[in-house]
Amino acid sequence: MKIFEAVSNRLALAALVALAIAVAGDAGAQQVSFTGKQVTFMHNTPPGSSVDVFARQVGPYVVKNLPGAPEFIVVAKPGGQFLLGPSFVQKNVAPDGLTLGMFATLPGQVATRVKLPFDIAEFVYAGGVGQTYVYYGRKDIGIASGEEFRNPKNEIILGGAAPNTNSHLVFRLFTQAIGMGGKYKEIFGLQGQMGQLKAMRSNDANLGSMLGTLFLQMRSGLDKEGMFVTLFETGDLGADGNVRPTPELGIPTIDSLWRKWSPQTVDSKEYRAYKLLLTTMQLTWVFALPPKTPATFAAVWDQAFAKALREPGFIADMKKAGTIVPEWVNGPATVRGIAAVKAAASDPEYEAAIEPHFRRR
Repeated sequence: MKIFEAVSNRLALAALVALAIAVAGDAGAQQVSFTGKQVTFMHNTPPGSSVDVFARQVGPYVVKNLPGAPEFIVVAKPGGQFLLGPSFVQKNVAPDGLTLGMFATLPGQVATRVKLPFDIAEFVYAGGVGQTYVYYGRKDIGIASGEEFRNPKNEIILGGAAPNTNSHLVFRLFTQAIGMGGKYKEIFGLQGQMGQLKAMRSNDANLGSMLGTLFLQMRSGLDKEGMFVTLFETGDLGADGNVRPTPELGIPTIDSLWRKWSPQTVDSKEYRAYKLLLTTMQLTWVFALPPKTPATFAAVWDQAFAKALREPGFIADMKKAGTIVPEWVNGPATVRGIAAVKAAASDPEYEAAIEPHFRRR
């Protein structure tokens, strides 16, 4: 399978047919009831992470839309390169529909060669959430915007948790294409997005990345701090295969800068690899039930999330927090997206594109 074919399968992710979701959810709701029960949102990141915060923000609205309106708790199960939580859900959680895994990074890990101790396709998916990544830097890099990024006055030091995340590989493919490959340093071992911010404040790094929804929540505070400049974002891969900017951010996308500074490479295998990595960002978080969970539960959870993200109260909460409502990708589209990423990640063309940019510890 060619990378372009795999990425074209991403188009299905945007085809959220509301009527089909509603019919499936309503049929499932007639067979499922959570009355008098407690459901668990179990994620694979530390307490206080963006996933943890989102679970607590959206939880009341999700359970409101589950049949029987159950109580809910949030459980953090970090560790093992984000694999402890999914492994636990797969092996130790009953397929009774009461525990929903909220997993960060899984499709991205498939695309970045992480060896998973389970088959990602065995979970029963309720859906997923897409995120853009924002790249921001210290002002003392010597540039005022992403449009000036190609010619920084000082050395760039990019910080991150691990060397081969999708956001790091995207950055390397981009900088190589525009003629900056190797003209910067990278440091690793930082504890998530807040660890990157801490390293930038202490000047151990001067460039970092953050999920768009979290960045928007923190932006006013960062602006008041006066130390940072917002540069560019990965953007959202639309149904037509084009990359769309996030209006609320008001910054260029990597795609637009790539096309501006290196138009001759837009038909390269490296650009197609970048598009595949962007596909994984459309499933930054996936919402999964244990293997063998009846599909009716997935349909009910799917519908509950879709409705929760449209609740006026939740939208008001996000507006108050200074951020935006993330895009919900339904269960069937999530399954198709994961299958496309799995197929493309083992494609020889993709392997050839990322191999020169892959870091060994």
